[in-house]
Amino acid sequence: MTKRILILSAVAALVAGLSISCSKDSSSSSYGYLDGTVSYSIPAFVAAGDVMEVSPRGISHPEDEPFGYYWTVTTLKEKKDTCQYLSDPDGKAHFSFTVPDTVGFFTMSVVAFAPDYYTSSTAKTFTIVHPTETLQGTGIAATDPSFADTRDGQRYAYATAGGLRWMRRNLCWKGAGVSYDLCAAADPAFGRFYSWTEAQTACPEGWRLPTDADWCALVAAASGAEDLAPGETFPAGAAALMSGTATFNEKQLWEWWPEVDAGDAVGFCALPFGYGNLSNTGRGKFTGLLSYAAFWTADEADGMGCYRYLTVRRPEVYAGSADKSLFVASVRCVAN
Repeated sequence: MTKRILILSAVAALVAGLSISCSKDSSSSSYGYLDGTVSYSIPAFVAAGDVMEVSPRGISHPEDEPFGYYWTVTTLKEKKDTCQYLSDPDGKAHFSFTVPDTVGFFTMSVVAFAPDYYTSSTAKTFTIVHPTETLQGTGIAATDPSFADTRDGQRYAYATAGGLRWMRRNLCWKGAGVSYDLCAAADPAFGRFYSWTEAQTACPEGWRLPTDADWCALVAAASGAEDLAPGETFPAGAAALMSGTATFNEKQLWEWWPEVDAGDAVGFCALPFGYGNLSNTGRGKFTGLLSYAAFWTADEADGMGCYRYLTVRRPEVYAGSADKSLFVASVRCVAN
């Protein structure tokens, strides 16, 4: 399966070419400007076979004349896909794109144009995720030892550390939680993101959410650290939990840093998939991708839920707390 990495400079060259082709001769000094800015929405993560529906908005013609749109998807399509005017019979400037069976990072560009006017364009990136090919690295696809979640049949590999069995990837049970950036295509790679309240009951039968004392035992087993106390930041140990060889669509996940030599000493296989904050309406803002890994614990303090997190350039295993309902993080379950 072909993998391609998008070079954003290609977008600039493409847009420049469209500007020349859609406007009158460059020797003219009477170019006009369309009113507004092109705006549209696409998901950040998609899977093969998904259909991306694009309806641009935000542009109008100063003289109420017809204008149109070009759509391009860099490296995935050989040419601009559509040249449609708003005066066309269906009255819509709509683009439908079926995601091909590939992986990588790509850009969709929408260009508004009209005769004798400069073009106006907007480009947005998206990532094609494959359930098994997107994540690569030592131990990423491990299946032994493992167990099956009887609720949905998903299998989870586990490692033993600190007297407990720990899941080696993030919980992906769809009975609760949300997808990263609300894109379900990301679930196979990232797992789901749960509120602290959801996390208390999200683990499969026979498994549970770890306490912060369990995290003390995990980090002690992985790094050899001593005298770790629940609720406190551990001065070292993050590197011993990070997967040092993991890649996401061929992009290194834990950037190398002198103070953090990722080694995955006990097979915990922490990956930097970030966290999110939800609004009361269920919309979310997700951040920390490629920089943070955040995991709920069963503990609470001062009415807040407690979690552990790692960050790409620091050796510490940090202790944090957040709103029990609106902050969402990853879940790793444990069993005796």
